[in-house]
Amino acid sequence: MRPTKRISILSVFFLIFYPFHLCSQGTSGENASYESRTIVDMPTAGISPKKSLTVYSLVREKGSVLLESSYSPFEDVQVGGGFVFNNLIGINDIETSLLPLVHLKWRMMNERTFLPAVLLGFSTFGRGNFDHSSRTFQTNSPGIYLALSKDWRWNLGSLSTHGGVNYSFDPKEEHRKPNYFFGLEQALTSRLSVLLEYNAVVDDIRYSSGGLLSTAFRYSIVKGVTLEFQLRDLLKNNTPTNSISRNVGLDFIIPL
Repeated sequence: MRPTKRISILSVFFLIFYPFHLCSQGTSGENASYESRTIVDMPTAGISPKKSLTVYSLVREKGSVLLESSYSPFEDVQVGGGFVFNNLIGINDIETSLLPLVHLKWRMMNERTFLPAVLLGFSTFGRGNFDHSSRTFQTNSPGIYLALSKDWRWNLGSLSTHGGVNYSFDPKEEHRKPNYFFGLEQALTSRLSVLLEYNAVVDDIRYSSGGLLSTAFRYSIVKGVTLEFQLRDLLKNNTPTNSISRNVGLDFIIPL
């Protein structure tokens, strides 16, 4: 590769990432400046600060890519949307979710000494692979949900507990019912966190009894960029696949 061409490529990467390096913070590790907004799939009571833009992408099996962005116009309020693209990576025809996915969040109460933060939200962002023909995700979207989060300190560092209930509109009406989820988030180093999530998926007949157990590792690779690696369905309870899926995500938070 010619030196001038190499310099041009490096310049492009510099122009892409330098603004994020200056303006944003990571969401993982002991020194994380901002709160996690999801455990693995399901929401926490975390929310981005007022007048901040978040951009999140998740690369999943079969070349599927989720792209999501959101904005916080007011304190404790966040709105956003996005799309899913099947076969974005690969040789097959690209398919989209056609209608945009949306989410709305309102944190009703901030965390207190003995009380968790409480957030009310609505989200049509499902997880896992997207079936274009049936317009369903491998895992239902949260729909309407109530999420609670509480931070703790112990000998191993920062520990966050999360949980909530949700009612998804993805299943057929006869299968709709309230669902519950919970999870843990442990900081391992100043930049690295591990998360564990249990989603009961009681409203999804595609899962056998035992629910959906998933984990994620998040690492602030540079200031403003958080890299995520997910292992979904550790118990292999999704009857159509019976396998663990591996996903990679990238998250930005940008104060405006």
